[in-house]
Amino acid sequence: MMMKLLTTMMVLLAAVASGDLGGGPRKLSFLFRRGGAGGMTHYKEWPDLQEAIAGSSKVVVLDFTARWCSPCRVIAPALGDFATLLTEECAFFKIDVDEMPEASMHYDVSALPTFIVLRDGKELSRFSGASIPKLKRMLIDHGVTIPENDVF
Repeated sequence: MMMKLLTTMMVLLAAVASGDLGGGPRKLSFLFRRGGAGGMTHYKEWPDLQEAIAGSSKVVVLDFTARWCSPCRVIAPALGDFATLLTEECAFFKIDVDEMPEASMHYDVSALPTFIVLRDGKELSRFSGASIPKLKRMLIDHGVTIPENDVF
C-alpha cells in the first residue's frame, strides 16, 4: 500500500514539474476525484475492438492501459472527462493489455499508458506517457476541435 502511494506521488510530482498537468493547483483537483471512464468505451475482446475501429467515422483514440500501471490510474479520471468533452469528434477506446494482448501485439505497444490516434483505421500518431496536454496537442494536430471552455 505504501509503495503504491509513493509511486503515485512520484508520478504526480513529475507531471507537475514538467508542466504536463496544464499548470496551477486549480487544475490538479481532477487527480483526486474518483470516477469512471467517462466517455471511454472499454473493450475486452479483440474482434469487438477491430469492429468498433472499422465502424467508426470519428477520430479514434486507443488508450492502452493496465490495472497495475500507476500512471494509467492517475490519468484515468481526467482522461474520462476529456473523452466526454470530445464525444462529438472522437471515439475513445480503453484497452487493458492484460485482457487483450492481441491488440497490444498488433499495435506494438511496449510502454504504458500508450495513446494511438487513428482515422479510417489508419494510425496517425502515437505517444507513451500520462499527459493530457500531449494528447490534446496531438488531436489538434489531426484536426480535432477542442472546445474553448476545456480545462485541460
